[in-house]
Amino acid sequence: MSKKDIEINYSNIGQIGNGHVIMNLFGNPEKELANKIPMSSIDIFFQEKQDIIKELANKFSTYLNRPSVITEEVIKGWLLQFGNILWIKYALRLLENIDYYEPWQMKEIFIHIFGKVIHENDRDKIVISLLGNPKDSSSIVNYTLGEEIMRNKLESHPLETILNSMKPDKNVIVFIDDNIGSGKQAVQIFREWFGIEIRDLNESHVRPLSNEQKEIFKRYRIYLCTFVGFEDGKENVSVELKKIGLNVVKVYSFVKLEEEIGCFHKALKIFDNEEERVQAENMAREIGIQLFEDKDWSNEIKYKRSLGYGNSQKLIVFYYNTPTSTLPILWKEGRYNSKKWLPLFPRREKK
Repeated sequence: MSKKDIEINYSNIGQIGNGHVIMNLFGNPEKELANKIPMSSIDIFFQEKQDIIKELANKFSTYLNRPSVITEEVIKGWLLQFGNILWIKYALRLLENIDYYEPWQMKEIFIHIFGKVIHENDRDKIVISLLGNPKDSSSIVNYTLGEEIMRNKLESHPLETILNSMKPDKNVIVFIDDNIGSGKQAVQIFREWFGIEIRDLNESHVRPLSNEQKEIFKRYRIYLCTFVGFEDGKENVSVELKKIGLNVVKVYSFVKLEEEIGCFHKALKIFDNEEERVQAENMAREIGIQLFEDKDWSNEIKYKRSLGYGNSQKLIVFYYNTPTSTLPILWKEGRYNSKKWLPLFPRREKK
């Protein structure tokens, strides 16, 4: 074979996987030469997992809070940040086990709540309200459920409107939110409505109610329903709201979570063996700690939050946002080993 038998068109030079250069020889009679160029282990892995990556890209394509749609190439780009084939394998395994909540799932859960969770005598009295302000997740949840709310001929109003124009003996208030973690945010919102200065979080959500509104609020039967929730968090909310004097009928979550059981728990068997489980946990923690270097926190707090706030180790993503209980490698932008880290599911922060 002579030199002139092989023409290299440099405009067709491309990259695969971790940057190995190959020649696109399509249309060249000697294109079988491409098969002789060795592929890296990462390239081979991506080729083997092509169907899985494609399926995940299709599943996550509805995620809203990012500059571009999640595609196969976006997923590969996120995986390549882990730097070596072993960690890339672990990261893909984590992606495969994400509990991803799309609008249709949230609507199905709402139908269950409406038909099974709300007491039968209360169903024709339901009025739905926001838990917090329009920037809180409850607002997006209510928007997502809008079609089902109208289909079931339910009313939805801000809390102040309910307290000013409706009656406790004719209505029950149902608050719907996406998740309850520690329960601190939900408790703080109710405390703010009642003008109670105890703050577990350095944030503000609503304005205090008038004294008359507070007394009327205490006469309503109240349901707080979420799609997912920690058992300890729900108990905390129920106890604290009753201390305020509210008539809490039920704090309910469709998916019940235990705080101490996260994705690296032995019982879940996300990984094939104990060695892989430990290595994957160490990987997520090492990266997670560095991602919080932009925070003015103690090393102890960075360590505790490196696998999700409260060391929760969850893999929960809603189509519009990601809870802080989820692994930070999935949602936190930052730097790892002095290089910029781009999360696959960046969080929507309140402004």
